[in-house]
Amino acid sequence: MRELAVRIRFQTPSLGHVKAKGGLGRFVFPRDPDGHIIFLATWHASNMRFAAQTLMKHQAEVEQIRWDVKVDGLLRPNRWHRRYFSGDSRRYALHEPSFLVRSSVSIAVYHRRSVTRISGG
Repeated sequence: MRELAVRIRFQTPSLGHVKAKGGLGRFVFPRDPDGHIIFLATWHASNMRFAAQTLMKHQAEVEQIRWDVKVDGLLRPNRWHRRYFSGDSRRYALHEPSFLVRSSVSIAVYHRRSVTRISGG
């Protein structure tokens, strides 16, 4: 099993989507028990599966990729992102500080030659 780091660059804010405890209408990122932000492996797997189906190749290799859920990246400091409801400029939901636009995060990928075979490496 090999480990590879994948970097994701955000073009738009990445917002927390889990409703915070306490009913204040705030949304936060999902976290592991140590407090690290996580992106579920199923998100990456479904995106890669869709890409392989679109290309009509690499479907078997994509199924063998194992994604780590922990994300390595920096959040915007001490700011909550307001997401306004459509049609009403006075109503909004607060989201945990997003990853900065044009910033990158790193995610570990575990595979058996699948990723390097697909990428030509």
